[in-house]
Amino acid sequence: MIRSLTSDPLISMQENFIFSDSNSNSHDSTIAAAPQVAEYTRSFFWFAADEYFRSTVYLSPARQDAHNQHQLKIYDIDGQLTNQLMLKFTHGLPGMIELDGLSGNCKLQAGIRQGSVEIVSAVGTTHFCEISSSNQDLMVSPVCKLSREKAGFFPLHLSTKSQNMIALNNLGQTDSMLKIRLYTGTRSPELEVKIKGYGSETLIIEEQFAEYLELDPHHDQQAYLRIVSYSSNDLAVRLLEQKYSRSNFNQQVME
Repeated sequence: MIRSLTSDPLISMQENFIFSDSNSNSHDSTIAAAPQVAEYTRSFFWFAADEYFRSTVYLSPARQDAHNQHQLKIYDIDGQLTNQLMLKFTHGLPGMIELDGLSGNCKLQAGIRQGSVEIVSAVGTTHFCEISSSNQDLMVSPVCKLSREKAGFFPLHLSTKSQNMIALNNLGQTDSMLKIRLYTGTRSPELEVKIKGYGSETLIIEEQFAEYLELDPHHDQQAYLRIVSYSSNDLAVRLLEQKYSRSNFNQQVME
């Protein structure tokens, strides 16, 4: 579904970016067909879309007279471009598009059909991605943009009533290598992950480090996750805690 919205529901979502990149002289091939404006806002979102998940992107221009044209590209988990389109909404009005119908060629990972959506719009445009589920709730941490110079450190809440999933987006054209280390009690196991250019990776922490965890159904456990990149590409990382007591969740993102 694609439609313009008659009122602006995104006023309070101005900080809900994965990241924004404004540039007036970029030669990046991924935005070659972007709206012909002097500057642009570029965002990446991880999304899930199958019979259990619905993902919706909302786009809100910064001004009533703003250029209200948007380019969307859908990538699967291997970074392959599977779909793209150009959207144009009424000047000054926010719009929305459901990603379910655009993600049919995306692969399954961790039992979920998923991928990344890249959005390019006029500078100042707000992008927001909402995800709903029929059988679970995901509490999503603010997105952290990592690089070779900036590692990520995330607290984890471990319980038999929930599980933690980490979603990783490679924001560059080349492959990225990173190390993920879990600190739990006196243990600190580590694994290496390779993500293809513009690809994504989703890892369930309790499965990846199962042999090092001893979860008690009567007591929750505190742990920490450290992520270090060894590549020149930037990475977008967010932690998702899956709970099963509620039916809807929002993917909240920030710059």
